[in-house]
Amino acid sequence: MRISHAEAQGLLAPTCRVKIEVSGGHTLAAQCMSYDALKDQFFFNLKLAKSSMGMATAKVIVSYPPFSTTTTKSVMFEIKK
Repeated sequence: MRISHAEAQGLLAPTCRVKIEVSGGHTLAAQCMSYDALKDQFFFNLKLAKSSMGMATAKVIVSYPPFSTTTTKSVMFEIKK
């Protein structure tokens, strides 16, 4: 389901409610994602460490204020060199 650009921007400011975290072959504590209004999508440019290798899981977490409800989506990927 698509949301309006205003709703998407509202999920990022003043408090970020769309975050990504990565575990496994690369780790990243929860970080705020960005929104591309031209492509109608949230994104995050993941910078890999030289030591990153193997299977990893990226998890996106969306929270819905004022409720404590969240939605998560996870995807596994492999880092090869």
